[in-house]
Amino acid sequence: MTLLAQRRGEVDDAEFRGHWDPVAGTAERRAEVTADSCAYPVTFEVYPLDADVSPQPLVAGVVEDQHRVVVPVDGARPWSPEEPNLYQVCIRSNMGCSAQFTVGFTDVTIGDDGVLCTNGHALRFRGVNRHEFHPTRGRAVTEQDTVADYITMLGHHINAVRTSHSPPASHAMDLADRMGLWVVLEGDVETHGFVRQGWRENPSNDPQWQQAILDRTARMWHRDKNHPCVVMLSLGNESNTGANLRMAAQWLRQHSRLPIHYEGDFQAEYTDVHSRMYATPTEWRKLASGQPHPAFSPDTVQTVAHQPLVLCEYAHAMGNGPGGLDDYERIYREFPRACGGFV
Repeated sequence: MTLLAQRRGEVDDAEFRGHWDPVAGTAERRAEVTADSCAYPVTFEVYPLDADVSPQPLVAGVVEDQHRVVVPVDGARPWSPEEPNLYQVCIRSNMGCSAQFTVGFTDVTIGDDGVLCTNGHALRFRGVNRHEFHPTRGRAVTEQDTVADYITMLGHHINAVRTSHSPPASHAMDLADRMGLWVVLEGDVETHGFVRQGWRENPSNDPQWQQAILDRTARMWHRDKNHPCVVMLSLGNESNTGANLRMAAQWLRQHSRLPIHYEGDFQAEYTDVHSRMYATPTEWRKLASGQPHPAFSPDTVQTVAHQPLVLCEYAHAMGNGPGGLDDYERIYREFPRACGGFV
């Protein structure tokens, strides 16, 4: 546990989410600052990161109160794994308190055809589920360990990480921004063991757990909301379904435009992406080609037809697996709506 003592006039929270318009080729910054009234006005400046010389800011602005300010940023470039362009935001409160953090500009959309796009281009995940552990130090994972992981991933043409199955160490997000990896940011919710009792008393649907799940969802979002590498927000893992997950999805929609992911929402009631685990190539081809699953309700058939499809887990190397990767690869290439998966 870390206790922070703040001076009067400190900024409590700052959201500086960058948006890239792929049609106009322009960038804008949405700035929102939470602080005591004495901290306003809060000024901010946006600079290119790692500039060789002390640059002039690309944009400077003022946040007068807790309302959001939108300002264009001339000369900015979008963030992508191929070109992870980053910028530094410097903020200063009316009381002289200052802070700095790194941001980028991205555009994540889902077309009417169900194709997931980033910066105007169809996105294809070549992803992995990354569990944070070290062979000798267990959960004590250092920044150097994560750098080594990411170098190995990039060397094998991996472009995305699903944070299995909780938000990672904060340095993992900073490195993903810098090194160029998309991140499916996953909440710290998993109730897999309740399957053994038929999901009775499952926290996902138990009112006693509602606040805890919402709190974990909010903490995930607030810590990592300014990272351009985040491409989707995942409610959790293998927790069946329930009212608390639906409320977590609603909370995220009030705070973010990013697509919401959760494999357990089989009937597509509160997520934006249809996600599956370990679907066979035959089943995956049927879904990608628009054939409805026999267990779908009529409403689900209509919804899923316009959603991206992602295999959030597949090719599990356990027993005599994995195999058939070429079959999945052919489906990804044939149907852009099938936007890839995470081994």
